[in-house]
Amino acid sequence: MNVPFLLPLTCMLSAAVVSLAASTESPAAISRENPVRGETQSLSGSGHKGNDNGPADQASFSFPAGIVFDKTNGDLYVADADNNEIRQIAQDGSVSTLAGSLQANSNDGTGAKAGFNRPFGITWDPDNGNLYVADTNHHAIREVTPQGVVRTIAGSGHEGRADGTGSQATFSHPFGIAYDPADHSLYVADSSNNEIRKVTLDGVVTTFAGGVDGFAEGKTTEARFSGPTGIAYDPDDGNLYVCDWGNGRIRRISPAGDVSTLSGNGRRAVADGDAATAGFLTPAGIVYNPVDGYLYVVEKGTQRLTDYMITVSRPLPPSVRRVSTTTGAVVTIAGNKSRGYVEGSGEVAQFFFPLGIAANTVSGVLYVSDSGNERIREIH
Repeated sequence: MNVPFLLPLTCMLSAAVVSLAASTESPAAISRENPVRGETQSLSGSGHKGNDNGPADQASFSFPAGIVFDKTNGDLYVADADNNEIRQIAQDGSVSTLAGSLQANSNDGTGAKAGFNRPFGITWDPDNGNLYVADTNHHAIREVTPQGVVRTIAGSGHEGRADGTGSQATFSHPFGIAYDPADHSLYVADSSNNEIRKVTLDGVVTTFAGGVDGFAEGKTTEARFSGPTGIAYDPDDGNLYVCDWGNGRIRRISPAGDVSTLSGNGRRAVADGDAATAGFLTPAGIVYNPVDGYLYVVEKGTQRLTDYMITVSRPLPPSVRRVSTTTGAVVTIAGNKSRGYVEGSGEVAQFFFPLGIAANTVSGVLYVSDSGNERIREIH
């Protein structure tokens, strides 16, 4: 027997077994050292526009927008904009309707007796379990209890710009909304008013920052925004982060009321790099992920690019971007190659008008409302 021949063969077989074991080993959990990698897959939705509840592959949405994670039960809640409903998604991806009906209205009430008018923003209050919704076309802020009881806490239902309490206050297309557990209040990106509003849970509305279309840093009373969309709160340092859509920047508002640019040079483009060279084109949603310590931004993408007097008839693909809260450096982790629907890692993945993004505050997994594909996607 040729032992010198068998020994190398045995070693090669052992190495192959070790290699196979390594290839099937689960990837490292998301952490500060291992941020979200960009591996995308579908969580819920058949991909067809509709209003069906049920298992993940049979449920349907109609332009799902804002999305938020509920740490108490592990469920997601989605502002299903064109269905005028708040949908609940269980951990297995099955879907039910918590509140709202297909008809656009402003009715307070319970379950299907309540109404919304294209709700876009949604946030969750861990202290009382309630959801708070930016009811965009109703120009109001709504409260939804875990039992599906809906009431309007602020906004007259008419477009305007007025501080006040309850129905005395007015908004103009409020888009993003975030909960601040430090003082138990809400912050709203009041998009058409170009300002950030503060709303207490008993409905007192004040202007927190901005109010004039433009770009300016400084104290909240001096700062200027242009069509702010998404807004996120970082409980680690108390900062607010805003997708300043019209200015192509991610802005930061400190607890002291100082407004500055975290990332983006103001040039409307999708470009990775450090804070000064990075560019944003259509930043729609933003979330702070406490598990890995980064901000994540969804770029909605565009149907065509207009550059001064030239219109280029090609879509700019959607993407998901990671932003450092300390340096402002930006990396695209998923999408940005073409628009459509493809699962996969990095630029292999394709999205179609993603609007909302949420983080699982336990595992660090991200969830994206892929509105054009009528699906909820998850990113690891």
